[in-house]
Amino acid sequence: EYYPDGTSAGRKAYIGQGSSSSDIFTIANESSNADIFFSVNDGGSTITALKIDASETGQVKLPNDNQYLSIGEGSDLRMRHNGSNSFIENITGHFFFDSLSHGSKMQFATEDSSGTKEYVLNITGDNHRVGIGTNSPGYKLDVAGDARSDRLIFRTNASAPTADAAIFRPADNSFGISTGNTERVRINSVGNLAINQGNKFYLDGVAASGDTYIQSDT
Repeated sequence: EYYPDGTSAGRKAYIGQGSSSSDIFTIANESSNADIFFSVNDGGSTITALKIDASETGQVKLPNDNQYLSIGEGSDLRMRHNGSNSFIENITGHFFFDSLSHGSKMQFATEDSSGTKEYVLNITGDNHRVGIGTNSPGYKLDVAGDARSDRLIFRTNASAPTADAAIFRPADNSFGISTGNTERVRINSVGNLAINQGNKFYLDGVAASGDTYIQSDT
């Protein structure tokens, strides 16, 4: 037990059991809002390696920039802040993020320059969907807003999706366009353009009737 100014009254802190009836080993600072510091000698310089901030609900701090919080015998998982940016580093094996709360989302948020926080990436638990810019994705990947990609490659053949407008792969080496849940246009494996029967083909706003030919002068 530790007392101020060497007196035997007014205990401020203790290491051990708090009372004769307790078997719980404790390190305690009993002074109001008084922090606990763990210091080490780093090559002749004494530094605070760990701080417990009593006034911040017992917040545990690694108070030095570029100080690692390491997990594993070989420090295989590390977390640090370098004074400007923060890093989580996995050194060995795969890196898994597991959300084990049944049916709950995994959400990733950022703040804009005005300090407004927005969850920009949302992964749902019940149906395993990924939403970018939406908290309630309706498809395996649901992007609310514009998207850009170098290529769009379809994995497998599919029928026209239930959607107002869509592109899809109706057959091997083919490309389809649908509206109102129905295929309207197809480019097949040899490059032929097919407009489904019963639909009209318009040139300059005029509906073509009968046979229609497109001819080049060269």
